[in-house]
Amino acid sequence: MEVARLLEAVGIPGRPVSERSLSGDSGTRVRVVEIDGEGLVVVKTIAEAREETRHGRSAKGGSTRIHEEAAGLALIAGTGTVSVPRVLGCGVHLGTGILVLEHLDVTTRASGDDAAWIDFGRDLADLHLATPPDCGDRFGLDHDNHLGSTFQDNRPESKWGAFLVNRRIRPMIEGLDSRRLLEPRERAGLESLAEQIGDLLPPDIRPGLVHGDLWRGNALLTEDRGVFVIDPAVVIADPLFEIGMMRLFGGFPATCEAALLGRLAEVGGDGMLERSEVRIELGRLHHLLNHWLIFGRDYAPPAMRCVAELAA
Repeated sequence: MEVARLLEAVGIPGRPVSERSLSGDSGTRVRVVEIDGEGLVVVKTIAEAREETRHGRSAKGGSTRIHEEAAGLALIAGTGTVSVPRVLGCGVHLGTGILVLEHLDVTTRASGDDAAWIDFGRDLADLHLATPPDCGDRFGLDHDNHLGSTFQDNRPESKWGAFLVNRRIRPMIEGLDSRRLLEPRERAGLESLAEQIGDLLPPDIRPGLVHGDLWRGNALLTEDRGVFVIDPAVVIADPLFEIGMMRLFGGFPATCEAALLGRLAEVGGDGMLERSEVRIELGRLHHLLNHWLIFGRDYAPPAMRCVAELAA
C-alpha cells in the first residue's frame, strides 16, 4: 500500500517525499519516511493485523498487534523512566495495521558509551520497580499481547511462579507440541521443570513492569538523548525475568546490567536479587522456547541445556 495512504489513514498530514526500508520481523514492515516540510517519521505496518480477541481482553484502542504495541509504549512512557519514541498515529486501514512513530537520531557508534548505558540500566530498574495504575500487586496485565508472532495470555496471577508456569511455560509446551516440534523426552523434561518452578523461586518476588522483548536491537542509542526502547511486549513480571533476554544474544555492556542490578538492590533491598541467576535463567529459557516455536528446532538444544541446568 502507498505510504501516503497509510499516513492519511492515521491522520498524519503532509506529503511523503521519500522513504527507505528498515528491518522488520514477525510479519512487519518498517520504513523511514520523509514528509515534505515536516521531517522524518517511522512507519511500521503489519499486514492482516486484526487478531481474534481472546478472553475479551484487547489493548486500549483495538485488538491488533499494532494497538498492543502502542499500548505497551504508552505504559512505559507513563512511568517516566525509560525513553520511548512518541506515537504519532495508530490505526488499521484495509486490513493493515499502521503505527507511526517519532524518528530517532540513532548513532552508528559502537555500544561503548558507558554513561548512556549506565543511565539506561538505572532507568530500566526504575521501570521494573514501577507498577501501572489498576494492576495492584499481581503479575500479568489488563490486556493480552504478543511476543513477536506468539500470543501472550496475560491474565493475572498473585504469584510469579504460577503466572510463569500457567501463562508462559505451559502454553509454550503446548504450542511446540501442536506444531510437532517437541520430542517426548523434551516434553517430559519441560513438564518436570514446570512442576519444580515454584520451589526454585523465592516466595516473595516484587512485581514490576518489564519491556518483555529486550534484545539489543530493541534498545537504540541516540546521538544525544540516551537510550530508547522499541517493540515492547510488556507485562507485570519478575524484574529479573527481563535480563534473560538481555543476555540471550548479548550486546548490552556489562556496565548496563551492573547499573540495573545495583539500582534494584538500592531501591528494593537485597531481597530483590534473591536467587537472581535462577530467575534470570528462567527468562532466558522463555525466550529460547519462543524462538524454538517461531524458528524451529535449532533452538531445541540450547533450550534443553537450560532446562537441565535449572533442574540441577
